[in-house]
Amino acid sequence: IYKVRLLHQLTSNADYQNIHNVIFDPELRVYAVDNSRAFRIESELRAPNDLQCFSRRCLARLRALDRGLIEEKLGRWLVKMQIDGLLARRDAIIALAEKRIEEDGEGSVLFR
Repeated sequence: IYKVRLLHQLTSNADYQNIHNVIFDPELRVYAVDNSRAFRIESELRAPNDLQCFSRRCLARLRALDRGLIEEKLGRWLVKMQIDGLLARRDAIIALAEKRIEEDGEGSVLFR
């Protein structure tokens, strides 16, 4: 769920609170579906308080995410303003994670 929340904040999904857009399989794996209202141009996070815990791996991948990679993978679907917004939100998520780690400690904020 923490990873799905991060995805919704990163992509600025306007429909992130719709419970029907998160499904579970029989093994209780979580899937985010219907991201048709994602990739907005806003630079601010929609619900920063939703981001309390972070996967170490996700944070590492966020730090490695750059414009070139986004343009390579998503450039045919996203315009410059959407990419700019995504990168600004990425920076905000990383800053928020670092703040939470500083305030609460790695053990309370990070998971594998």
